[in-house]
Amino acid sequence: MARPGPQGGQYQPLTGEQIQRIHQASLAVLERTGVHVENEQALDLYREGGARVDGNRVFIPPSVIQDALEKAPSKVLLAGRDPAQDLVLEGRRVYAGTGGSPTMVLDPGADAVRPGTLQDLADLARLAGALEHCDFIAIPLFPTDIAAEDAPVNRFYACLRNSTKHVMSNVQGEAGSLLGVGQVLELGAMIAGGAEAL
Repeated sequence: MARPGPQGGQYQPLTGEQIQRIHQASLAVLERTGVHVENEQALDLYREGGARVDGNRVFIPPSVIQDALEKAPSKVLLAGRDPAQDLVLEGRRVYAGTGGSPTMVLDPGADAVRPGTLQDLADLARLAGALEHCDFIAIPLFPTDIAAEDAPVNRFYACLRNSTKHVMSNVQGEAGSLLGVGQVLELGAMIAGGAEAL
C-alpha cells in the first residue's frame, strides 16, 4: 500500500486570476519566443506534435500545450523498491523528500566543508530511508571521488542499495548523460526482475 501524503493546498499565495495571468504569459512565451532545443530527436518529436521548428528554436502553440494538459494523467505512481514506500501523486496530496546535488559535505561538529564521496551519498540515502517523514530521495549529493561519466549509475545504485524509498534524479547535464540514462535503466531492470517488470 502506498504511503499516504497529507492534504495540501492550504497555502495559496496567488489568486486564481494571478495564476491564470501567469499561465497566459507562459503560453505567449512558448508560442512567440519559443525554447532552444539541442537534441535532434526532441526536435522531431516537437515537429510531429505540432510545434513549429526553426533551427534549434521550437515555437509551441497554445493548442499543443492544451492538448498535452488534457492528456496528462491525474494520478502518477512514484514507485519505491518496497511497494510500502510507493507514493501516489494525485489530488492535493503532498510529500517531502531530499534534494539538491552539492559536491561538498559538512560533517557533524566540523568547521569546514570537504569534498563529498560516494560513501557519503550512501550514508545520506540510509538516513533518508530511516526518516519517517522523508517520503522520497532526490539524489542529495554529487560525489567527487568517481569519474563524472560513472556518476549517474553509481549515484542511483548508492541510493537504491541503501533505501527502499522512491529515488529520482535528473541525469541531464551530467557527463555522459545518454550513457548514464541507459545504465540507470539497465540497473532498474535488474532490480525489478527485467525490462518488462520495470
